[in-house]
Amino acid sequence: MASDTSPPHSRPNVRESTLSDKPASRSSRWRNRIIMLFGLGVGAYAFAKLLQPLQLLPKISSYASSLGTTRAALLLACVNFCTVLLCFPANMGLMVAAGAFLPSLQAFCALFVSKTLAAAAAFALGRTLLQRRAAKFLETRPRLRRVLLESGKEGGWKFVLLMRLSPFPGFMLNYLLSMTGVSFMEYVIATMIGIAPSVVNLVLIGAAANDVRAGVVTGSTSILPVVLKIVCVASMAGAMVFFTRLSRRAFKDIEMDDSEAQLQP
Repeated sequence: MASDTSPPHSRPNVRESTLSDKPASRSSRWRNRIIMLFGLGVGAYAFAKLLQPLQLLPKISSYASSLGTTRAALLLACVNFCTVLLCFPANMGLMVAAGAFLPSLQAFCALFVSKTLAAAAAFALGRTLLQRRAAKFLETRPRLRRVLLESGKEGGWKFVLLMRLSPFPGFMLNYLLSMTGVSFMEYVIATMIGIAPSVVNLVLIGAAANDVRAGVVTGSTSILPVVLKIVCVASMAGAMVFFTRLSRRAFKDIEMDDSEAQLQP
């Protein structure tokens, strides 16, 4: 029977190969990020050159005025409902534009109602027609799956509220939160409370930008309304940072409880 007489240094070292693969994976990751940023930059430049969005703003404003406040708000609600339900990534820009071209109260009501209805519809789809697809998505993300499952055992509505107040993409939460054990009514109530500050924040950003634009065009800028809106936006941004830290702490607590449960015999 032949024995393996090859010297030890000629045999492949699994540890060294795995360590050598890490810099390669990191470099490929950075390369992909650079390519993605370059593509976004080229796309933004092409968008600015071809569509010229600054010249479109007066046209959009005049079109919204011709529709009237009620019809413009209804159109905004329909468009916002579709963008949230279909996970369109430019939803935040739509809400800022709504604050710029509509009165703040009407813009908030249209966005708040449509976003709540879209979140409820996405939650229902996640528990019925899209349940298998959501489960497959979580199979490759065991950490997120564990957090979602643990969150629904006790006080699931608190977890929903905490996630809504954090800067996690809302269109993804609508489907991911359907995998928790929280009930539909608790989800809707926590969602209504959680999305209100972000909607107010984005509407005020658009309104402040519109005030500055109107002041530049007319030559007379009223400082006080702009300052008040900026203060409100800054305070809400600080609150979002606070709730983001709370959500991270909740994630760590869930992971620690899970690891302790695995160590117990």
